[in-house]
Amino acid sequence: MGSRGVIYIDLDLLDEAKITLEESIALKEKKNDKIGEAFSLCGLGRIFSNSQSEIATNYYNKALEIFSSIGHLRGKATALQGLGRIDLNKEKDDTALRFLNEALEIFRKIGDKYNSSDVVSDMGVILFRSGNTLKAKKFFQERIDYLEAIGHEHIDSYRRLVRQYSDSK
Repeated sequence: MGSRGVIYIDLDLLDEAKITLEESIALKEKKNDKIGEAFSLCGLGRIFSNSQSEIATNYYNKALEIFSSIGHLRGKATALQGLGRIDLNKEKDDTALRFLNEALEIFRKIGDKYNSSDVVSDMGVILFRSGNTLKAKKFFQERIDYLEAIGHEHIDSYRRLVRQYSDSK
């Protein structure tokens, strides 16, 4: 049920996603499935991250608490990344970088190249907008390296985007 909620998010069907994820949480709580519950909370955080950041922050913090208490590293990093993205969108760069650095450390530790690539890209955006274009470009290149390593289908699109960033400053 939680996976279906994420699919609804990806399709921008946020009302359906919210209902599905809330149902998923209720079911996961009954089954005492802490991991599923926490990932569904992250899904709800993702829904609200652009429009109602306080609500999103609450969902991500609840997920972070659960993941931390059971030692689920990927989940912890996912919740930290969500919190970092909220602060990135609010241009709270210092706290965003703190959350993202912690998430990146975990993703690297567990060998998750795809999510590592997302995090270094977010960090690159923060550094780019703060004027640190050299360091930002290193992060963008690191994302390209990660995506190449996993054979990601959209690597060429990302390369073009990085060139646009590079040419704009």
